[in-house]
Amino acid sequence: CNTTDPSVTSYAWMKDDVEIYRQFNKILQSRNDNANDTGHFVCSVRKFNYVVNSNNLFISVTSTIVPPKLTANKESIPAGSQLVLTCNATDPTTVTSYIWMKDKMVIFNQSGRILQIGNVSINNAGNYSCNITQNNYLVTSNYLYITVTSHGVAIFSSAMLVIAAGMLSLMQ
Repeated sequence: CNTTDPSVTSYAWMKDDVEIYRQFNKILQSRNDNANDTGHFVCSVRKFNYVVNSNNLFISVTSTIVPPKLTANKESIPAGSQLVLTCNATDPTTVTSYIWMKDKMVIFNQSGRILQIGNVSINNAGNYSCNITQNNYLVTSNYLYITVTSHGVAIFSSAMLVIAAGMLSLMQ
């Protein structure tokens, strides 16, 4: 908030017609980039009994949250073993929820940072991702395709393609 009058005694800031608590400097600083900081801002310059307000300025704050990185203990896993997927957020302390997805469908009863599936089968093959809620935003991880193998044979979940001992066949 700039003024040419050197005898200004104080500054005040308002957001959406409400004074911002403890903001009395000519520079308004926000420490947390939060979408809740979006609004109409006005600076008030005070000199003795006079108050002059600046023009109303609309500021839109958007958050750039880094998507979580999805990792697996193995992307190609033998049937009968355990699959462990981890949803790694850059700042896990601000994550308020985790939602696990397989083939773009919610996996119910799974809400933590780590998804463990024991005794995997053909039904567990598919495209996995995790969604996190962080600072009131829903952000999706990368997609990770998990293949389940049986005795050295790769098994895919859609229109099963089986490759074994140099032979290729498509089973529907």
